Amino acid sequence: MRLYPNPVLEEAVIEFPEPATGILTIRNGLGQALVTQKAAGERSMRVDVKTLPGGVYWVSFECDKGQWVKTLYKR
Repeated sequence: MRLYPNPVLEEAVIEFPEPATGILTIRNGLGQALVTQKAAGERSMRVDVKTLPGGVYWVSFECDKGQWVKTLYKR
């Protein structure tokens, strides 16, 4: 899974090495889910993060092949 730009200002792009079906979640430092988005056979996803305050977040993607977690820095 590739996440860019990082740090992000308005929109994050998540790319997968192959089409993926699963759930993307962005969590804050307290573990609260702030953004949840489903993917159905997608190679990439765009996520609007402009309403999130600046800080550090964790982006996770869960599918039948496992779970990936990346750190996202929001300006």
